[in-house]
Amino acid sequence: ARSDPRQRLHRDPQGAVSWRPVAGDAAALGTLLEPAAGTPDDAVRAVAPGGGADAEPGLVLAADGRALLLLPETFGDVQVELGLERIDFDGTVGVAHHVRDDGLGLFTLSTGGDAVLLDRRDGEEKVLDRGRAPVPPTLFTLAASAAGRHLKGLLDGKTVVHGHVAPPPDGRCGLLLDGRGRVRIHRLVITPLSDH
Repeated sequence: ARSDPRQRLHRDPQGAVSWRPVAGDAAALGTLLEPAAGTPDDAVRAVAPGGGADAEPGLVLAADGRALLLLPETFGDVQVELGLERIDFDGTVGVAHHVRDDGLGLFTLSTGGDAVLLDRRDGEEKVLDRGRAPVPPTLFTLAASAAGRHLKGLLDGKTVVHGHVAPPPDGRCGLLLDGRGRVRIHRLVITPLSDH
């Protein structure tokens, strides 16, 4: 019997949401992680494990195109943290915050090491900062922090890009895959940030 991926979605009393998927959590795609409007149906699929590998850590996603996958809750000031491995993926991975119909915030890292901090609102996309960061060959953590006007993109806890923008309206958070190949998602953690 397949386990329910929602059992691995935890909410703490401070409002943080964390998800640590296992290999058997293919059903999370489309239930826990909802494709955002405009994501083609065939842009991403979950790769089911072979044999008795259901409890292995991490969920493998195969991308072919651009897919923005979101958790259902909305947040204000927030940090979004994605732990993943690039198996044979070529393209851009990212963490998204404040996603709504007319905008989003995004920190992305390409296979070539281009780190970009983006803000899109009212149909206009602005690059707030751009940097270079080597993509680790093993498990790594991408994070975006959005507190008031201050935005940061972090790789393994180190700030790579930062910028300032008017605080966006509350929105949803998630991850972006834009390219081709497979990644293994180990965790997605969303932590509300307070003003103090």
